Amino acid sequence: MKHLVFFLLMFCSINTVAQLSSDYNLMLFPQGYDLKLLNSYGNSSIINNVSNISSMNPAAITGLKNYSAGISYQLNTKLKDAWIADIGMKRIYNFFPQSFGAVTKLGSFSLGVGLGQKYNGTKDFGKIPITTPEQPDGTGEFIEMSEENLIQSYSLSTAFSFAEILQSNFDIKFGLKYSLNYLHHQEKIWINNLKQKDTQVVLD
Repeated sequence: MKHLVFFLLMFCSINTVAQLSSDYNLMLFPQGYDLKLLNSYGNSSIINNVSNISSMNPAAITGLKNYSAGISYQLNTKLKDAWIADIGMKRIYNFFPQSFGAVTKLGSFSLGVGLGQKYNGTKDFGKIPITTPEQPDGTGEFIEMSEENLIQSYSLSTAFSFAEILQSNFDIKFGLKYSLNYLHHQEKIWINNLKQKDTQVVLD
């Protein structure tokens, strides 16, 4: 009974709010990208590189070299054949980079831009046969459903180092960052008829 209650709470209580004009209350996401430089709260860890500037402390970009740029890729196919209730899960848009960042310096002033995919995945429900009371073994028609979820992150960071002003080993760094996370959620339904062409319904 405890396992059932825990599952229902986890399945129904996840609320994801995107920076859009409307809110999305989505079901529990399967595991997305494994960003090694991020902790469980989505923040940057101690070790960073320029490709991760969209998640790191903006003041830390003053420590990166002038005209730095980095890109990272993570290619995966299926995570599990049956994530839950025989629902498959796989990555999409693998040709997009996992993250990208670039930094330039003007004296003590640093400017950085970053983009990346915080989440990327689709659920595959497989073929579901259509049955009726008259045809309990199936009508020959099938419904195929898929659900795509993609979270894209964009950021602009600025930072200033007071090391030259202080003229000492002690340094004060000041940074600002503007971030935008865009959630793209799409559901597709195909009705397959063996005698007719397929019909597709897209919910975006």
